Amino acid sequence: MILLAHRGLWTQPDERNSRAALQGAFALGFGVETDVRDCNGRLVISHDMPTAGAMALEDLLADYDVAGRPGWLALNIKADGLAAGIEQALQAYPGMASQVFVFDMSVPDTLGYFGRSMHVFTRHSEFEPSPPLEQRCTGLWMDCFERPWVDPVDIVARIKRGQRVAIVSPELHGRTVYHRFWQLLRTEIIRAALPADLLESSLMLCTDFPREAAAYFSLRDSA
Repeated sequence: MILLAHRGLWTQPDERNSRAALQGAFALGFGVETDVRDCNGRLVISHDMPTAGAMALEDLLADYDVAGRPGWLALNIKADGLAAGIEQALQAYPGMASQVFVFDMSVPDTLGYFGRSMHVFTRHSEFEPSPPLEQRCTGLWMDCFERPWVDPVDIVARIKRGQRVAIVSPELHGRTVYHRFWQLLRTEIIRAALPADLLESSLMLCTDFPREAAAYFSLRDSA
C-alpha cells in the first residue's frame, strides 16, 4: 500500500502544507497529498486562499525529486485553468508525471487534463455514487464526508479489476474511530491475498498519521 501524508508530516495544524512538513514526509519515504492554487500568476501550494509567501509548486517538485520521488504526489486542484501550468512544471522532471495524479477539479476543468502527462482521478463519495468521467480516468479518489460508506470489499474488487484507488482515511474529516476502518481494510486485503506488487502500484491511503499507518499496514508477517 502507498501512503500519502495529508499535507505533509505535521503535528500542529498550522504546519500543514509547509515546506518543512512536505520535506519531512518525503524524507521518511511517504508520498504526499497537497493542494495547488494560483496566486499572482504562480502555481502555489495552499489549501485556502493563498498569500504572496505561499510555497511554489516548482519548489515542491524539486524537493520531491531530491528525495528520490517516494510514493506518489496527489495534487488536489483548487482552481480552474491550471492544467497547462502543472504540465509545464512537471516537464522539468522527465518521468515524474508517472507518479503524479490530479483530482477534485470541476467536471468541465477535468476535461482539460485528459491527454496531458499526468494521471487523472475522479471522486467517488456518498454524494458522487456514480463517479463522473470514471471510464476516462486512471483512478478513483474514494471519500466519505458525512457518514462511513466506503466498503473495503468494493475497494479490493476495484483493485482486482485493475483500477487505482486512493482512499481518504476517516480522520481527515474529524472522525476519531479511523482505527476501525483501518482494521476492516487490512482484514479484507489479507483475505483477498492481493499480490504485493499490485498493492504497491494500485492502493493508496491518504492519512494524517502516515507513520502509524505504516506500522499498522505492514503485511509482511500477516500472510
